[in-house]
Amino acid sequence: MGATSCKDDETEPRADATLGLVSTVPHLCPGVGASALGEGPNTGAQKEAQIMHHTQSRIYQRALELVELAKAVTDRLPTGYGFLADQLRRASASVPLNFAEGCGRQSFRDRQRFFRMAKGSAYEVAAVLDVALRFEAIPPELHLRGADICDHIGAMLSRYK
Repeated sequence: MGATSCKDDETEPRADATLGLVSTVPHLCPGVGASALGEGPNTGAQKEAQIMHHTQSRIYQRALELVELAKAVTDRLPTGYGFLADQLRRASASVPLNFAEGCGRQSFRDRQRFFRMAKGSAYEVAAVLDVALRFEAIPPELHLRGADICDHIGAMLSRYK
């Protein structure tokens, strides 16, 4: 199955709920726009040979929120919890990095592999937050906020194609 040709100058208006604005997003390939941006599954030939703009995705934006939360947690961790801070930094950074790398892959199978790694890293962050909570190193509110972001990212990545 051959690649679908894309035109760089095609655009599609899109409401961005996370930022509360309407933007013009490059239309990646005919019939692919919304699904390639994390707003539903791709079908058939659309799974083949498309390159997505990861920065426009709600998944990527939510993953960056997770990185910000991880920084807030690591800044609050008491002395002696450096091992958790290191693990949290690495795992939280892996979520947007693996997602972005997956978006740059052309084969469906390759994309899915990177998206699974991003999902695994999100759940790793949730586990680090669980451990930090049990050590009473972070307040329950911060743990709850982080767990919510991790669950949301995991759910979005489960449906993302």
